[in-house]
Amino acid sequence: MPHVKTGPLPEPAQPPQPQPQPQQQQQQHTTVIINQPMRMNPMQPHPLREWSTGLCGCFENVGDCLFALCCPTYYTCMLSGKQGDSCWGPCCVPAWTTVFRSHIRGVHSIRGSICKDCMVTNCCGPCAMCQMGRELDNILKGDPRTFPAS
Repeated sequence: MPHVKTGPLPEPAQPPQPQPQPQQQQQQHTTVIINQPMRMNPMQPHPLREWSTGLCGCFENVGDCLFALCCPTYYTCMLSGKQGDSCWGPCCVPAWTTVFRSHIRGVHSIRGSICKDCMVTNCCGPCAMCQMGRELDNILKGDPRTFPAS
């Protein structure tokens, strides 16, 4: 009779189990809006304000008004210099006064529109130039009327 071996049976070979990999957790971010944005032009860093002097405020600086009336090209070159721009703008750019008035409004957060700038500079050119000159002077002096509206 054949010889039979007794004892515990050998366990069948099992295929290798894959090692569990640490799972990377994805972080989710939630943005909560606490304050709704104000209704402003996105290009304006501050709320808009009015001009610090009126269009017909020529008696605040009579000398500049006479200068603008008698020598408008030279006066606009002077205005350009106050803003840090070249004197060539007034000499070479058509409708420079309109463009410059719009630039001053944009940089200094003054209420208005390009249409109004065009109307004011074409109908009241010397008064518009004087108003721009007074505005730049007031800004350079630190006049509180030129501070951003709050």
